[in-house]
Amino acid sequence: MINNAEVDHNMNQTASKKYFITTITLALLFTVLIATGCKKEEADNWQLCSNCPVELIVGEYAGKADHVKKLDSLNYVTTRNKDAYLTITKTSTGISLQCGVVNLFGASFSGPYQNSYYITMPGFSSSLNCRVWRDGEKVKIAGTVKKLEGSGDTSELLDFEVYKKLN
Repeated sequence: MINNAEVDHNMNQTASKKYFITTITLALLFTVLIATGCKKEEADNWQLCSNCPVELIVGEYAGKADHVKKLDSLNYVTTRNKDAYLTITKTSTGISLQCGVVNLFGASFSGPYQNSYYITMPGFSSSLNCRVWRDGEKVKIAGTVKKLEGSGDTSELLDFEVYKKLN
């Protein structure tokens, strides 16, 4: 006669062995896939550019931006990951900047530049605040432009990160 307890015990051992083998096989498969699929990319070494000469930051930049526009006191429209531009030129009194997203947002600023990692240009109807980063010869500028209503509230905002185009 067959003992049901022995059959159940043998079935549980067989099921446990299959589960264990399946788990180990899947773990090894995932490990191999991860190890072979991951390529080490060059590490960025971005650092704030203190004592950055104006000649280093002058030029054309391209990157991405998010745009927020106020419709009324409760509603805003957000547009994400749009192509952004920034152009910086040297002037007799400092620098001039034009930035924006084509057919969506644009702003211009002029003012002094202090060879610093931080550029700020306040205005009556708009303001610009950004940081200058450097990685070797590469230059990155990340910042925010605000357009203001007469009351001082923000009507539009552009949050951008752009990289200097290399010649």
